[in-house]
This record gives sequence, C-alpha cells and structure tokens, in this order.
Amino acid sequence: MQIITLSPRGFGANTYIIPTAENRAIVIDPSQPRIADELQQRGLRAEYVLLTHCHFDHVFGLPALQQQGVKVLCSEVEKGLIGTSADVFDLFGAPRFAYTADETFADGEEKILGGVSVKMLLTPGHTAGSACYLFTAKDGGRYLFTGDTLFSDSIGR
Repeated sequence: MQIITLSPRGFGANTYIIPTAENRAIVIDPSQPRIADELQQRGLRAEYVLLTHCHFDHVFGLPALQQQGVKVLCSEVEKGLIGTSADVFDLFGAPRFAYTADETFADGEEKILGGVSVKMLLTPGHTAGSACYLFTAKDGGRYLFTGDTLFSDSIGR
C-alpha cells in the first residue's frame, strides 16, 4: 500500500493520501487547500476523506475536495461536533465554512473503501469523537492513522 504524506506549510496537520484503484484516492485529514492541487499533480482524484476529528487544522482543505464530490466520513460521535465550538475555528480565528460528514463509522466498524479495508477505532480524548483508522492492505500490511491521538514533539506530527 502506498502512503503519501504531505506535511503542512505553516500551521496545520499532516495529510495522508492513499492511492487506490483507477487513479482514485483516500485522503486522511485534508489540512490545507493545496491538497486538491497535490492530488491533481499526482493524477489522483479523491473518492473518500476520513476525518480523525473536526478541528479546523484537519479540515481546512475540505471545501476544494467537496466541490469535486468526495465522500466525507468520520466517527458517529464526531459528526455531532462538526460546526460547533468543538471545531476550534473561532478559538484560533480561522475562517469558518460549512461542511458535514456524508457517512459515519461506529466504534470498531470496518468498511471497504476503494478496495481497501478500513477499520475505525474510537479514541476519545483530543475530542469526544477522535478516531484512528486501521488500514489493512491486500498484502496483509497494517497501517494506523492516529490524527492527534498521538503526538510526537508537537501537535499533529
């Protein structure tokens, strides 16, 4: 399984792109508007976006992807926090935009997205609905995307 890591320019979170079949991709935490351009430059089109949580620095690139028809998924608990003060847009003075999740995961639920097995693990703490995503590749490799559940020296790194 190929994993493309895009580190933020300035304040933001890492974004992960997982190419799937037919030049499509799963995007985890689209933190900046440039994510749509990065996908285009790589010949990819986002089919799904997985949100580890709704903080503004994990969703700031979402409007451009939603214009392309991407399906947004998050935990059931986190969906209820979208658009509330829990997203910390106002706390950081970030310009607010409207979005919603198209579909949710229950804790421990597994879905096949773009031919890839993805299991959501609820990890409340950073937010009430924070989630990790466990990917199982066709070769049996397993990859865990933790969002801000785990920090290494700094937020989201």
